[in-house]
Amino acid sequence: MSKFNKAVLISSAQVEPNRPPPGLGFLAGVCDVCNIEYTPYDLNMYILKELGEDDWTRLYHYTSQFQQLNTKLEQLMDSVLNSFVDKIKHHDADIIIITVLTYWQNYWCRRLLEKIKEKSISAKILIGGSGISVEHSNKKSFAKFLCDQDLVDYYILGEGDLALVDLLNGKQVAGVNNKHSKFDTWAPQIDDLDAIPLPSYKKLPVKNYQSYSGSGGIAITGSRGCVRRCTFCDVGNIWKKFRFRSASHIVDEIKKHYYETGELNFFFTDSLINGSLKTFVNFMEKVVQLQQIDSVFEQISYTSQFIVRNPKQHTEHMFELMKQTGYSNVQIGVETASDKVRYHMQKKFTTADLDYHMEMSNKYGLRNTLMMMVGYPTETLDDYQETLDLVRRYQKYLLNGTIIDLNEAYPLTILKNTPLYNMAHELGIEVNDSYGNMHWVSKENPDLTVKERWRRFINFHRELILLGYPRPAESQILYEQYLTTVKSLKEIEV
Repeated sequence: MSKFNKAVLISSAQVEPNRPPPGLGFLAGVCDVCNIEYTPYDLNMYILKELGEDDWTRLYHYTSQFQQLNTKLEQLMDSVLNSFVDKIKHHDADIIIITVLTYWQNYWCRRLLEKIKEKSISAKILIGGSGISVEHSNKKSFAKFLCDQDLVDYYILGEGDLALVDLLNGKQVAGVNNKHSKFDTWAPQIDDLDAIPLPSYKKLPVKNYQSYSGSGGIAITGSRGCVRRCTFCDVGNIWKKFRFRSASHIVDEIKKHYYETGELNFFFTDSLINGSLKTFVNFMEKVVQLQQIDSVFEQISYTSQFIVRNPKQHTEHMFELMKQTGYSNVQIGVETASDKVRYHMQKKFTTADLDYHMEMSNKYGLRNTLMMMVGYPTETLDDYQETLDLVRRYQKYLLNGTIIDLNEAYPLTILKNTPLYNMAHELGIEVNDSYGNMHWVSKENPDLTVKERWRRFINFHRELILLGYPRPAESQILYEQYLTTVKSLKEIEV
């Protein structure tokens, strides 16, 4: 295999255009260390600019719901893909690399690949990203399906960071699949995350993304995996082992992004930024040192998911550091106000710990987003009432700006490859896979019917509105879709 010299990098559509695609940043960083000339394209942003926000939204609605496009939307998609492929064809690259963040993007990925084949582009095609690993048919991955259709030459499943470096340098490596592969092989998980090349966004218009969303900023991955094994979450199955980068390596990435793009707003993709408390504190201390060297870094702002810990683990001084180092939005998986239900979820904190976190957040001016759900299999009506009481009690934090958002999940979907799914039989839960695992029933909690779970969700949503919690437009749209869905499946009084 010969070394590649010129690449076109593409991030598939469609996701919310709130920040530069992390996959593109990673691919650019790999090309830099391999000394490969490259041009990055965010297909998502290309569609938005070509069609405008209204048509972009219409396409997003259909493709994210995997619905059949009508004639007009089909023509729009065909037109924008034709112009996009004509654009990338002019680069005369010897390899085109497409990153697919989520299975939502698979529809666009397939259509893009069909257009590339139709226009007889001679470059080798490589795809990667978490979205391509989902099962497509006959226990084959989506990537294998595309390869069998002669739409791609290579695909990498799993943590392909270092495998890609070897491939671009012309080396034969494990974890890189092609049309001759009988079975999917996965790249091994990487123990030393500091060995991964630092991402680069110097060739992307980073500042343009903030015009479409206030969340903006550059994504940083400080760790992979999770220290928790929440029963409803499949992260533990995807990432078998929790690993984290050194604080120095993360700070080096922050400096790199600032010097290349001028950006000081960051979003950590970690399941939990404080999964390793020692590394988290070390990171904040190094940011403080950086701020003392150059005052421009006092403008740092970062957001991430966060695990609530007790006062002995997470001291008041740590909250002070969080404020000083620019922690702007603490995203917490609260889920429920019931300690009993939360214990069953394997979330190892209490409501008292949460109260302490909110008090400290209020004291040091930290903003919080709470993530909650209703209808967990062991949730009783009293447990549900506790959750309602909590959001009422926390209205004071909403009014003073300590809480800036609350995201409620729709009635719990029991995903495959989660602890909850695997122990369903043990818990007396029957899952109907034909309905996306939403229509499960519990022998142990027979009162928690599908109808009852939807009733609780709808009333919870209405209570949040009455209390003044912000409801983003997309949240209201989803709520209305859920309500329509419920009524079409089964009449429900709410």
